[in-house]
Amino acid sequence: MVKFEDSAKTKHLMTEVIRVRNLLGNYMNYSRPPTSDSDSKSTIVDPSTERNTPQLLEKSIDDWIPIYPPLISNTPKSRSVEQEPNQSASTNNDKSPITSDDIKQLCQQFGPDMSQNSNANLNRALSLQDKIDNCPIPSNMNQTGIKILENKDIQRRHSNNIGEINKSLSSVRKEFKLPLKILFLIQQINLLQRLRNDGITVSFMFDDSQCNEMGTLIVQTTLGNLADVLDKLLCLMSAIDRCGNPCGKKCQYFAKYDEMRNNVNQRFQEMNIDAGIASINHSISVVATDSVHYEKAVQILKEAFDSQSLNLDMKDLPFTQNIETFLFLVKERIPKSDSNKLWLESEVNNESSTCTMTVTGPRRLVAKAIETIKKMHQDYTLTIISIPDIIILKTEYIRLFRVKDISALENRYSCHIEIETAEDNEVFTPQLYKSILIECCQMYKDEIKYKMHQIINSIIIEREDSISLYSKIGRVCRDSNNKKKLELWQEKYECLMIMADHHGHRMKNSHDSTAIHLKGAAMMNDTNAAASTPSTENEASAIDTNLAASITSEDNAISGANAAPLTSASADGRKEEILINNVAIKLTKGNIEAQGANHDVIVNSIQLQSYQYGSIAIALYGVGGSDYEDECKSQLQDLSVDGIGCTSGSFFGCKSVYHIPFISSDRTLAWLVNRVNDCLNQAETQGMNSIAIPIIGTGKIGLDAALVGKDMIQLAVNFAKNTPSNLKTIDFIAYSRDQKSYDAFQEALNDISVTSLLGQGPQQQSDEDSDQEQSEQELTDQELLEMLTKSNASTKSDPNNNFQLLLKAQCNHNNVSVDVNVYHGMVHESNAEAIIDITTLCEDHITIDSHGNINNSDVGHTVKTLQCQQLPGSNLWIYHVCPYRCLVEFGELLACINANNQNSVAIPLLDIDMNVEDIDEFIFHAIELFLINHNPNDIKINRFDFIIGYQNRSIEIATWMQDIIMNESLILNWSVIQQVPIKNFGMNIYYVATNKKAIADIKLRMQTNSYKWTRHVMMDEDYFNTIPSDLWYRFALKIWSLHNTIVIHQETGDGAYIFGYEIDIMNTVSYICKLSKTNVEEKSSQELQQFAAETAQWYAKIGSTKTNFQTNLNYELEKNYNIYSKDKSKKIFRIDSDTKIVDYENMKIRDVATSTECLIEKLSSEDVPIPDNWEYNKKEDIVDGYYSLVDVTNQQEIDEIKNIPELNGLTISKLQRIQNWNLYRRYQIRKAEVTASVKKYQPNTQVERRLFHGTAENKVPSICKSGFDRDYSGTATGCIHGTGSYFAIKAKDSRGYGNALLLVRVLTGISTQSSRSSRPNLSFIPGSQSERIHSVVDKIDNPTMYVVSNDNSAYPEYILHVGS
Repeated sequence: MVKFEDSAKTKHLMTEVIRVRNLLGNYMNYSRPPTSDSDSKSTIVDPSTERNTPQLLEKSIDDWIPIYPPLISNTPKSRSVEQEPNQSASTNNDKSPITSDDIKQLCQQFGPDMSQNSNANLNRALSLQDKIDNCPIPSNMNQTGIKILENKDIQRRHSNNIGEINKSLSSVRKEFKLPLKILFLIQQINLLQRLRNDGITVSFMFDDSQCNEMGTLIVQTTLGNLADVLDKLLCLMSAIDRCGNPCGKKCQYFAKYDEMRNNVNQRFQEMNIDAGIASINHSISVVATDSVHYEKAVQILKEAFDSQSLNLDMKDLPFTQNIETFLFLVKERIPKSDSNKLWLESEVNNESSTCTMTVTGPRRLVAKAIETIKKMHQDYTLTIISIPDIIILKTEYIRLFRVKDISALENRYSCHIEIETAEDNEVFTPQLYKSILIECCQMYKDEIKYKMHQIINSIIIEREDSISLYSKIGRVCRDSNNKKKLELWQEKYECLMIMADHHGHRMKNSHDSTAIHLKGAAMMNDTNAAASTPSTENEASAIDTNLAASITSEDNAISGANAAPLTSASADGRKEEILINNVAIKLTKGNIEAQGANHDVIVNSIQLQSYQYGSIAIALYGVGGSDYEDECKSQLQDLSVDGIGCTSGSFFGCKSVYHIPFISSDRTLAWLVNRVNDCLNQAETQGMNSIAIPIIGTGKIGLDAALVGKDMIQLAVNFAKNTPSNLKTIDFIAYSRDQKSYDAFQEALNDISVTSLLGQGPQQQSDEDSDQEQSEQELTDQELLEMLTKSNASTKSDPNNNFQLLLKAQCNHNNVSVDVNVYHGMVHESNAEAIIDITTLCEDHITIDSHGNINNSDVGHTVKTLQCQQLPGSNLWIYHVCPYRCLVEFGELLACINANNQNSVAIPLLDIDMNVEDIDEFIFHAIELFLINHNPNDIKINRFDFIIGYQNRSIEIATWMQDIIMNESLILNWSVIQQVPIKNFGMNIYYVATNKKAIADIKLRMQTNSYKWTRHVMMDEDYFNTIPSDLWYRFALKIWSLHNTIVIHQETGDGAYIFGYEIDIMNTVSYICKLSKTNVEEKSSQELQQFAAETAQWYAKIGSTKTNFQTNLNYELEKNYNIYSKDKSKKIFRIDSDTKIVDYENMKIRDVATSTECLIEKLSSEDVPIPDNWEYNKKEDIVDGYYSLVDVTNQQEIDEIKNIPELNGLTISKLQRIQNWNLYRRYQIRKAEVTASVKKYQPNTQVERRLFHGTAENKVPSICKSGFDRDYSGTATGCIHGTGSYFAIKAKDSRGYGNALLLVRVLTGISTQSSRSSRPNLSFIPGSQSERIHSVVDKIDNPTMYVVSNDNSAYPEYILHVGS
């Protein structure tokens, strides 16, 4: 150790020693900065740092960045102003750092003189300090500043050293104002430690409290070390500082994440890189001592850190409106240890619905995060998956009863579930499938699909087939009064019920599923409001409209004659429809100009050459405008009054518009019907599918709306019966304010009965038949007169002809054939030899007010209660039987009837609740056992006629029988001869629930709430006394056929018991009251009509042809004429149910439908002379209208008859003259007409002949009273020569037709050869274009038989009582 004395020289020596030591240290340990321009910056880098920088990518940033205490305090995290990556660092070259020349200059100042050298050293230090103080701050360092360690921290850290330095006598304290980044770099490279390692005694203190950009460095050192310290500080003044490098995103990353920034700086220190990441006033930059260290630092940051951006399409994500949700989910997906080191940010472009996501942080973690985001974007991308082939019944159930489950799935998985709903006309069958569409994230699709399948598979379906619409259950289901109950039951048991026909169309009065569970459906709509579009459902969507309405009508029917139509109204009452051969005939309220969107053709009513005249034409012009009018002028200029014009439908959304010039025509209904018919045919020819026809003529023109409706609907029906191949919809359009026309057309639809829609099956038509049909279009004057004088409601017909054959089947077994027929009609009017009457209750059941199943009774009950009755004077047997167990024991009934040798049996409906299983098990099984168990020779019954009063009920049973036969489920050989033209399988009920108990519960509720069988007593009804006791069965069977009630006449009194369901009893009581009222009115009316016919006979005439009016029309004419006689202003009257108009002023009558007119006159008794051989006391006795039979006693008259050659030796034992003035008078009028025709066309032809007519004795009174009626033609033996009355030339030929023989005057006139057809011969007289032939003969050369089709052409003159 060297000890220096405390003297000036000693001090100088000490100073020099320190200086030399420092110089040697600088020489050995540091490289002085070169003076060349290529590297003008000083460096204080240790030579060890010149070795290669380690490859940082060999380890992850997590491995090489330890956590150390920060060099500087954390600054507030905020986003710094981003600097372009290519922004170059600004450096200040105005003042260069200290060079070797400076040192030389200072050294030269040191001389031998210690004091002198000491002063020079001091001057050098002062010069360096001055350079530091005056060194301009680089511009890039003045931009921002950072917070340096607090002075108290620095003082505490270096207090001991400073204290030691202060003890030195030569210590100095200097303060330098430096940029904060320089202060940061001093700390980052640990300059203090380096100076001390060089043997320099020095301490630093830092103070940044004065300025945001500048800080104060307080240097405490010795005077001898001051120059070296200052030299080092001066080297740092040219430090590299590039703000914004690393790039902007990394800068922001290091600004936000202080920990990562400090770790990087610590790593730089460990790697001897004189650089660091500085955060000065929220601005990030890399600061280094020189470019070499700067580039190393930057390279490390590039390799270790990364910032990647990813453009995402947000349109298919569920959180487009809230991207923060997606960011949150991304962070949740990234491990927490990684997410703490990453910075995620997003930028949304709302216009393009895209999002740019940027991830900044350690390169390896950034890459993993980007992959995670891509995967999550894929997972959360919305996709639509479909679950197809779901039975529609299940989709409806889910839509109505599983709303909560669907909503829970939607809320849990942020998805939207859309269940395909049933369309308006959708069918409900297990073979119809719907789909469920699910819009969800890709990642959840399998899970949601699995849960939906769980819901679907949990639903069970039970089906009950072929339930009669008239059974108890059928009535409960379709009764609108039970609709609310059905809704409540379904909601309570969560069981969906669908009542549908055989094709799956929902029944009209069945519960509409769109109304079920309304609260739940509303909840579902609210849940999906953002994603779903509400749809409008038509309440009358999926219903067999023909069937349902006819059922409704039949429930309220009071007469079998006025049968219910196949008509249906929608829920709002604005639409009616019937379906014939797949042609829909509709009635719609609306505007014709708006129908083009729904129809191929619309019809317009115009005036020729004027297209804005009339309400319909104006309406179309209002839509089409002048362009439409121009098209009409161009296309319709050559239109004739009886033609149809056609223009395009482009103005109305349809294919074509048909124009009929109704306003320019005679404006009659006949013209209108013909033109509309032409429109239908033209639409069919042009391949149109639908046509909209406005109601024409019922407005200002004044056509009767009822008649227009009747003829138009009938026209459409006739068109549909021809089975058109193209035109399938005929829609009559009624303006919304024209309620009268709408009601008229609706009534016309209701008048279309099942019978009018059913045919007898296809028949071959010969050319001759076609010619005859064509000739029927042309009517003679006589036929026109008959049409005008005959009432439209008074056509007589054989009761059996009222029967409509629906099904004819045949069974062959052991060479025995039996026929099974199903009819719609009244069973009591059957011509079978046996009729089963189930309206006779036994003593046990007549006292029971109510019961359960009508089949519940003791075994053998049917045979025990069976009573047989043969009607007097006929072969008809009535088998009265108690209805209890009658269906089950049907086989026993057959055995009894067969034992009585009856060949045919008429069978009514045996049980109200009879279904297809009952028919199979009890009806067919009984018939087959009957055939199997009997010897073929013992089988007498060969025909089974099932006759049902309800129209659709009869169709139901016929359909079921045909289906059973066609399915070949029977034992014996069955075949269908005539198929059911319109099928009705009843209805099917589908029960849909999640458990069988719910289905069982709702079935039980329906059974317990169905209609009850009860008894009602109807007292003091005089009508019952008008029914003969032996004919009571007819009345009872009629009531059963119409209302399914049993009426039992009380043994004493005027009352009766009525058994049945409550609603049926009500209808029966109403019907009986109407019958009673009608009976009284008819009696009174008949008396008045007969009196009028006796006192005044009206007739119509065309030219010389005259025809008397029927009795009822004659009465109306006389009654109205008396009114006219008293008040001449009342001259126009409507008669015959408004089908004819009478003008008494001009004495004319006009048929409304055909517009045919003729004159009318009132015939007096003096116009026709009374035959000379008639016997009477007073003339009034003859013309009173009643016929009389007079035994002929005049021998001359007897001989005249006996000598007729054609008697062929028959002996007349008694001769009776028929004196019927009314018949005789009509015959004479007809004789005058025939005589005129013969004189005109065949003058030498015999006009009148005496011919014979054989008939049954019981029909003679009817012939004597009313004459011959061609409508009864062929009832006994057929009509091989056509419809008409048959007369033989020889008496023996007539004897084969009955035991009564009549001698008849017949106007044979001009005859023609028979065509041997069952149709009337309508050929014309040769040479005439309008008059038809007078009679038909079997052989033109030598006839033996004449047939006349005019009832007035034959007058029964005598009854011949003859023997062999």
